[in-house]
Amino acid sequence: MPYLYHISKVENLELIKENGLVPKILRKTTGADGVTKETRRNKESKDIWTAFKAHLKYFVNEGYPFQDLLEFQTDSHFIDSLHWRQNHGMVLEIEFQFGIDQMRFGSTSLASTDASVFRTECLAHFGNALKGNPIEQTKVDKIKAHNVVSQELKKIEKLNQSDTSKYQNHFLFKLAVKIRQTIEDSEEQITSERVYFLTEKGVKEHFEKYVKLLRTTIDRVFLLRVKFEDVPKPKLDHAQEDAATTKTPIQADKLYFRYPVLSYQQVKEPDIYKDDAAGWVPLTEAAISVASSSASSEIAAASSSAPSHTHVASSSTPYNEGHL
Repeated sequence: MPYLYHISKVENLELIKENGLVPKILRKTTGADGVTKETRRNKESKDIWTAFKAHLKYFVNEGYPFQDLLEFQTDSHFIDSLHWRQNHGMVLEIEFQFGIDQMRFGSTSLASTDASVFRTECLAHFGNALKGNPIEQTKVDKIKAHNVVSQELKKIEKLNQSDTSKYQNHFLFKLAVKIRQTIEDSEEQITSERVYFLTEKGVKEHFEKYVKLLRTTIDRVFLLRVKFEDVPKPKLDHAQEDAATTKTPIQADKLYFRYPVLSYQQVKEPDIYKDDAAGWVPLTEAAISVASSSASSEIAAASSSAPSHTHVASSSTPYNEGHL
């Protein structure tokens, strides 16, 4: 019988036992930062810097000299006024099937598509105010202009991310921040409406990565699994291969629990995924004895305290919320 799997921290056990796996938007309490949120934090500064350089290249390719762009000063009112024209949290809902080729669908979020509109609007708004004139690209000067643009683009590649502070007030850097924040809002909306699962293959391939992204150790995580037939309307997870989502809460009595996970090698062994594999117990019967450096504390069966999750933390409640 096929199963879908979920990875969580031991701090989340009691909350999940009490409520099951619930999309953040439907929860009374939110949880501790998890994989999705941590991944975004780690990528944010790099993504903004990469986007800043991409915006510079866009303007240079439109004919504006690199140095003029760097020296151009303007206020950020126009950047602040940019707004999405459509529901940027919308994704194309595709029914999940085992073995489905996710990559053929690509990204279905509208956020990235809409982000390009921001840059086009900035070009229209600031283009005439930039110092100097665009590099002429008449037929006669086409080869010369191409060479000039090529040289200008090389200058952009020499910019060093360690100098970020020099450019934080530049209108194209602020544009990069604006787009990054808006895409994060989109991702937050998408993930807050869903519970996330991995397939057996996904657990084998990504378990170690998720433990690291959760900033914990293998002795502080547990596995949950649910029969595929008990997941209502499972959809493809466009952000992760071998993964599925649902917008419907999964009740605790449908979940099975495994702890401890003895090693990363054990996760790769096919035997633990069998229907009759030892080590899986109903979540409602789950208990963890957690040894700390000074003492051992037990997380036992029936506590009704509400802790937090994997995506966003707006309270002290530990609960693994976004992508696992």
